[in-house]
Amino acid sequence: MKISVILPNYNHAAFLRERIESILAQTRKPDEIIFLDDASTDTSLQIAQEYDCFSKVIVNKENSGSPFKQWLKGIELASGDFVWIAESDDACDPRMLERLAGEAERGAVLAFCRSVETGPEGETLGIQRYQAGFREDFTMDGPAFVRTYLSRRNVVANASSALFRRDAALRVDPAFTGFHGAGDILFWAGLARQGKVSFVAEPLNRFRQHGGNRTSEDALSGRGLHESLLVYRELERQGALDSCQFRQIVADNRYRLLYGLPSLPEEVRKTALEEWDGGFPVDFLVALKRIKRKLWK
Repeated sequence: MKISVILPNYNHAAFLRERIESILAQTRKPDEIIFLDDASTDTSLQIAQEYDCFSKVIVNKENSGSPFKQWLKGIELASGDFVWIAESDDACDPRMLERLAGEAERGAVLAFCRSVETGPEGETLGIQRYQAGFREDFTMDGPAFVRTYLSRRNVVANASSALFRRDAALRVDPAFTGFHGAGDILFWAGLARQGKVSFVAEPLNRFRQHGGNRTSEDALSGRGLHESLLVYRELERQGALDSCQFRQIVADNRYRLLYGLPSLPEEVRKTALEEWDGGFPVDFLVALKRIKRKLWK
């Protein structure tokens, strides 16, 4: 089994050496490493040039506007049977690739591990919140994984934590590349529906949170909420979700907008509430959830 590593980077010079070193330290050595720079304006390229480990170094003259365009470019350039997208601001345990490769060899089209969120300086913040309920390793049918987990939240929270089949990735609808932040849900769902999904409960991935990353920017601008709505509508259109699941997703997001997200700008909140309007059935679900939360306090 041949493994290709895609290292997409945009202005992550501050974290790039740690990322590269964590790839080179893997107990299961990758067969190739492809460095993709999305027109960085910092010293990223100079740092990459300090290393002779890359089979390809591709530098965009202009920024692509979407990390997912870089994902697809890397997947197309890769020669491996499996691909690991090692995002440039993250890091990992030296055993991560070996553990995920073991799941891949047992037939998983997608294997991912638990992620620990870290701060800008690498300080541990805690287990990624969407994975808090995952206590043990599991393998399950991909379509069931989409219905059970991806229908509610993106439990494959960080691409750096995942290893997937290249041929399956090339069959995923490229519509995910049109998104800035939420396209990964479409990508993971498209992969999962082609086979089995395995989860490794050991926290082997380190998912960095900092003010300049995509998640933080999208949360403050409201773009993440808008894109999530479009993504879940697309999953419903594809038949990955039924209408009841989609209605529950709308209700959950209206609840968050009404009673959570205190730092969200009010104009962003108002616009998002208008977009996530599901009428009386959804408002009833929101009210029911509010009552349950008050009773549990």
